[in-house]
Amino acid sequence: MNGTPAPLPQDWLESGVDPDIIRLNVEAVTGEQAFEFIYGLSAKRRNDGRLRDHYLKIYRQYQTLDGWECHGVDPQTGETMEWGRFRITSGKLIDRHRGKAQRYVSPAWGAGSSRLTFLRVPTHIWERIANRYNVPITEADRAHMGGFWAWVLAHPEIPVILAEGEKKAGALLTQGFAVIALPGIWQGYRNPKFPGSQVPIGRPKLHPDLALFDAPGREVVFCFDREQEAKKQKTVNSAIDRTAGCFRQARVTVATLPGPQKGADDFLAAGGDFESVYESRISHKIWKGTQLWALSHPAQHICRRYLGDIRDMLRAGTINAIKSHKGTGKTHSLKTIVAENTARGTRTLLLTHRIVLGQAICDRVGLPWIQELKQCQEGGLLGFGLCVDSLHPYGLARIQPEEWAGAILIIDEVEQVVWHLLNASTCYKQRVAILQTLRELVRVILATGGQIIAQDADLSDASIDFLCQLAGFPVTPNIILNDWQPGQENQWKVTYYNTQGKSRQDCPSALLANSVSAVRAGGKIWTCVDAQKAKSLYGTKNLERYYRRMCPDARLLRIDSETVADPQHPAFACAGHINSIVRDWDIVICSPSLATGVSIDIRGHFTGVYGVFQGVISANEVCQSLARVREPVPRHVWVRRRGVSLVGDGSPLPAGVMRSVTKTAKANLFLLQEADFSEEEYDPIALRTWAKLAARHNAEALYLRDSAQNRLQEEGHAVIETDGTDGPTAETVREERDAGWEEEALAVTSAPDISSSDCERLQDKRTRTETERHSEEKYRLKSRYGEVSKTVKKLNDQKWYSQIRLHYLLSLADWGQVQSADRKQLAGARERGSGEVYIPDLRLNSAKIAILRALGVERFLTGEGEFTQTSPEVVGLAQKCLAYRRDIKSALNLAISEKMSPIRILQNVLGILGLRLTGKQRRVAGDSHRRERVYRFTGADGDMFAASSNRWEREEAPDLRWRVFEYWAALDAAGADTSVSCMMSQQFFNLITAYET
Repeated sequence: MNGTPAPLPQDWLESGVDPDIIRLNVEAVTGEQAFEFIYGLSAKRRNDGRLRDHYLKIYRQYQTLDGWECHGVDPQTGETMEWGRFRITSGKLIDRHRGKAQRYVSPAWGAGSSRLTFLRVPTHIWERIANRYNVPITEADRAHMGGFWAWVLAHPEIPVILAEGEKKAGALLTQGFAVIALPGIWQGYRNPKFPGSQVPIGRPKLHPDLALFDAPGREVVFCFDREQEAKKQKTVNSAIDRTAGCFRQARVTVATLPGPQKGADDFLAAGGDFESVYESRISHKIWKGTQLWALSHPAQHICRRYLGDIRDMLRAGTINAIKSHKGTGKTHSLKTIVAENTARGTRTLLLTHRIVLGQAICDRVGLPWIQELKQCQEGGLLGFGLCVDSLHPYGLARIQPEEWAGAILIIDEVEQVVWHLLNASTCYKQRVAILQTLRELVRVILATGGQIIAQDADLSDASIDFLCQLAGFPVTPNIILNDWQPGQENQWKVTYYNTQGKSRQDCPSALLANSVSAVRAGGKIWTCVDAQKAKSLYGTKNLERYYRRMCPDARLLRIDSETVADPQHPAFACAGHINSIVRDWDIVICSPSLATGVSIDIRGHFTGVYGVFQGVISANEVCQSLARVREPVPRHVWVRRRGVSLVGDGSPLPAGVMRSVTKTAKANLFLLQEADFSEEEYDPIALRTWAKLAARHNAEALYLRDSAQNRLQEEGHAVIETDGTDGPTAETVREERDAGWEEEALAVTSAPDISSSDCERLQDKRTRTETERHSEEKYRLKSRYGEVSKTVKKLNDQKWYSQIRLHYLLSLADWGQVQSADRKQLAGARERGSGEVYIPDLRLNSAKIAILRALGVERFLTGEGEFTQTSPEVVGLAQKCLAYRRDIKSALNLAISEKMSPIRILQNVLGILGLRLTGKQRRVAGDSHRRERVYRFTGADGDMFAASSNRWEREEAPDLRWRVFEYWAALDAAGADTSVSCMMSQQFFNLITAYET
C-alpha cells in the first residue's frame, strides 16, 4: 500500500537465486488466491453459485495457507503461461491420495494439462549464459517477443539442463546455465492412450514443451535430485532413463550430484561447485551402464589412505563387504585377519578367480595355496587358498561344505570372482557343482557363526545380493565403505588416445610410437594389454616382437598365462615376488593374468604405464590393469571404441539378456520335445545374477572407450584427450603379427606328436614348456579336424570351428542327427549338475538349424542360379529375417536392421557359416545404360574355399572344409544314435515361416 516492494521468498534467497530472477518469476499469494488459480476452471458450483461441498471443503483448507506462485513463459512467444505452481510456505495441506503433506500444488486442469516452467531471465543472466557458450545476442534476439528462450531455441549449440522444480532451475540459471524446470520427475514425457482408456498407444513421447529442444546438435543434461534411500533413487533413475529414451535427435547426458545434499539448490547453498558436476556429466548410454555398478546398501563409512586393521568393524554370522579404492591396502588388511583366525584355530578359505592372483595373495596373507598343502606342515587344517574353478567335490581340494562350520570365507576381487564363476568357459564342465558347493558353503558358514569377507574396489549390489541370496535365509550384510579418493599427490596424469575414424585408423599406433620414443630416451615402461595369442595384433606376443624390433637393446619381460607357467621362462611364477623381478627389465608387457590383486610397489623405476586394450576385457578390468603399478607415473591409454565380447544378445538391460537366453533355450528344448523341463532344473538366483552382470558387461562394451574414460575420471584422475595415428608403426605391428603368427603355426604343426594319455597328463600339469604347449595344441587340432596344418591352426584361431560346425549340421539330411547331438549335450549337462542345468551354458544347435532351414539358406548353397537385390528368393529371406529379427538375434546372435539391403542381409546370414556369395557387375538385359550386380555361390562342387569368407581357407585350403566334413561324418557313423529319428517340429517351422511374401 505504501509502495514498499514485497519481500522476496526466503527459500529462494537461501538457495542463492539471483534476486532479479525471483522478482520476475515469483509472486507471494494467499491461500484464497491460490485456490482460484488451481481450481478456478474446474471447481463445480451449485445452481445458487456456491461451491459444491467437495470443493468447499478444499477451499476452507486453502484459507489457512500462504505461499508463492511461479508462472513460466511460453518458450516460443514469451507470453506468460496460465499454468504454474503454488508453493505452500505457511499452513498444511494433506494430499488425500498419499496421506502426506503437500509442498507444491499444480492446477487441477485434467490429465495432460501440465506444462514445463521456463523462467523469465534478466538481461545480465542472459549475457552470462551467452558468454559461457560464446553465442552472441543480436538486437533482433533482444527484440524478439520470445526473448531468452526463443534465442536458446534458435541456437542448438546451447545445452539445456533439466531440473526438478522451479527453485532449482533458478539456482542453476544464476550460475549461467539454461535450465528448464520439470514439475516432477515423470513430467518430461507423455504416454499416449486410447480415448477414455488407460491402455497406452505406441511408444512414450516427449512432452510438447520439451520436444521443441530435441534438435540435432543440442545437448540435454539431466540433473535430478540425489536421493539417500536406494528405492527412491531407483525411481529417479527410472524417470531419467524413460525420459532420455524419448529423445530422437538431441544428445542426452546426465550430471550426478555428489551428495549428501538432495537438490542442486541445496548443493549450491552448501558451497558446492556445480561447474565440476557439470563438467563430469556423462552420456546417457554410459550412465545406464554405471547404474548397474550401484552400491545402495547402508554402509559404515571410513576415510583412510590405507584400509588398515578393520577387525573391530567386522561382524560374525554375516557377509562383510568392503569397498575401498585401488591401492588402499585391501589385501594387506587381510593379513591381520588371517593371522588372528590361525592363532585361535579357525579355518580360512580364500577364493579367487585366477591362480596367479591367488598364489600371490596367499603368500602375502600367510595362507598356503591348494597345491602347496603337501609341503605345509599343518596341511589344510587351518585353511588354504583356492581358485573358484576348483570349488566342487571333484576338485583338487575335495571341498565338503560341512567341514567349514564357523570358518572364514574370504573372496578377494568379489565382482570378478562372481562374474568368472557365472560366465567363464573354464567353469563350464563343473559350473553347477561349483554353484551348489558355494551355496552350501555360504549357508554352513553363516549359520554356524562364521563370516564371509568379500572385498572389491568396485563393489556393487549385484555381488552382495548374490551372496545374500545363496544363504537361503535373511542376511543383513555389513558394508564397510572407504571414501578415500586419490589426492593430487596420487592422481594419475592420463593421456587418453581418442583416435578418430574406423577400421585401421582406430588403433594405438601413436601410443606405441610414443612408448618406443620413451624407451629410446632412457625410460622404463610397463605395458598392459588384454590379449595374448599370436593372432592378436596388440597381444603380448606380438608387442614383444614389436618392441624387440624397435628397441633391440632394451631388456624385455613378457608376463602372461603361458610365461608364468613355463619353468624355462624368466617370468615363471613371478607373481609372488614381482617387485624384485621387474627391477631387472626396461620393458614389461603384461596380460590380464596379472590384472588384479598384484601390486607393483617399487618407486623410481618405471617412468610410464602404457595401456593397449582391444575390447576383450571390461572397463573395470582396464582400470585394474592400469593400477598394477602403484606409483602415480604418467599413464598413456588407448581403448577400442567398442568391446568385442558381448554376452547373450548384447542387450545392456538384465531383462533383455535374460529374455534372449531363456527364449533360445526354450526353443531348443521344444524342438527336442523336452516338455518335462521345469524351473526346478535351473538355479534362478544364479541366472538372475548372470543376467545383471552380463547386461553390465554389455553396457560398458557397447561404449567401451567412453566407459573406461569415465571410470578413470570418477576415480579422480586427470584425463587429457589426444588423437592421431602413426602409419609406419601400424604397418610394422601388422608385419610382426603376420610373421609371429606364421612362426607359431609352424611350431605347432612341427611339434612332437603325443597320445591322448599324454594330453591328459599335460592338462593336469601346473607348468608346461613351450614345446609341451605346442604338442598339446597339435593333438587338439587333429582330434577336432582330423588333420593339422598351418592353415588349420590359423583358421582355428579365428573361431572357424563354430562356423563350419553349423554348416555341417545344416548339410545333414537327417534332422534326427542334429537332435541326437543336442540330446547328448543336454544329458551331459544334467549329469554334471546332478539333474540341474545352467541355462547360459546350454550349447544347443537345434534352434539355429531350424531357423536356417526355415529361412531357406540351403537354396543359396547349391551353386545353381544367380541372384540380385530384387530376386524373389533374396527378398523373401530378407523379409523373414526382418519379421523375426529378435528371434534371430537371440538364437544366431545376428543383428538384422531395416537399413540393410536384402543382399546384405543374405550375406550376413551366410557369414554365420563362414560363407559368402561372390558378385560381379553386368549390363541389364535390354538396357545397355544400366548395370546390376549379380551374385552366385561358387563353392558347391567341392571347391568350398572359393566361397569362404575367411582368406586363409579361400587362398590356401581348397577342399579343406569338405575334408573336415568327411572326418566328422565318419566319427558320427562310428558312434551314431540310430534310435532317434524325429522330424522337425512343424509348429516351430510354421512359426518361423509364417511371414510370406
